[in-house]
Amino acid sequence: MKAVIPAAGMGKRFHPWTLQNAKELLPVIDPQTKKISGVIDIVVREAREAGCTDVLVITALGKSSLKEHLTKQQIGGYIPEDIRLHYTDQHAPKGLGDAVLCAKNFVGAEDFAVLLGDDFYSSNPVKDLLGAYEEIKSDPKFGAILTVQKLPRQILSRYGVVKVKNEGKIMQVEDMVEKPETPPSDFAITGRYILSNKIFAHICDVAPDKKGEIQITDAMKKMISNGYNVYCIEMKGKRYDAGDPASWLNTITEVGLGGNGQNNKNSPLVPISALKCGVLRHSLKWRVFELWSALQEKNLRIFLCQEKSSLFSLEVRGFKPCAPQ
Repeated sequence: MKAVIPAAGMGKRFHPWTLQNAKELLPVIDPQTKKISGVIDIVVREAREAGCTDVLVITALGKSSLKEHLTKQQIGGYIPEDIRLHYTDQHAPKGLGDAVLCAKNFVGAEDFAVLLGDDFYSSNPVKDLLGAYEEIKSDPKFGAILTVQKLPRQILSRYGVVKVKNEGKIMQVEDMVEKPETPPSDFAITGRYILSNKIFAHICDVAPDKKGEIQITDAMKKMISNGYNVYCIEMKGKRYDAGDPASWLNTITEVGLGGNGQNNKNSPLVPISALKCGVLRHSLKWRVFELWSALQEKNLRIFLCQEKSSLFSLEVRGFKPCAPQ
């Protein structure tokens, strides 16, 4: 099965770092290797481990660094040689649905996997999706199957949320809403999909939202209304979010320090290079301070590249933060 990785977003939540760097290259700690990797490296490996050897990365103007990075990673042996990486551009930021539409010629008449580039997992959700897909692919009205996760209701407004007809190993989706004020359930869409090639016609039939974007959730809702079946499975394992500064910092803290706030003597050097402390919340400032304190106990240093801030007495290498006021 072919895989598609939409990576055309401008990463506005990480400005000013993403004015010159692709968000998908944010440094994180790989849960498997415990080495520093870009988020996209882990996502590409996830696709390959699930058996996808043809992968299309959808980029945008100003994000040529993604291709250069992945090429170097493959030459260096960090990405398997047998994976064939393809690239195309989304010409304007018109939403995830429009980005997926850019894969139409690449996909052809096949069903295909979609992996978003701002989160990764302790297990492989695409493998789980493919296992479930094998059970339902004979459905003549198959439209899609996606991963979901139960999340606290107070944060569901950040996600697409599904309403299911039944709970079990494979659940059928009755409805879905993008970033709802009143969520229809606790099941949030977590960014891994297998889509029927019929999705493209439905994307073209969807009107842009208030921001001028075409949402993939609206296209799948259109599929449901046209009699196609959309399914979901609850993901296994731990999800690591790198979609906004607070989540990214929590992710590198948890993985880097061994999880659950426990110090890990084998923790690698942790680079923090995407924070603009002037816009961080007070609680996040404390999180940075706690991370530095924990690493300091193990004689590790955090390397920074950021604007001056009252939070830190800054040096590019080796610094001593002041506790936030």
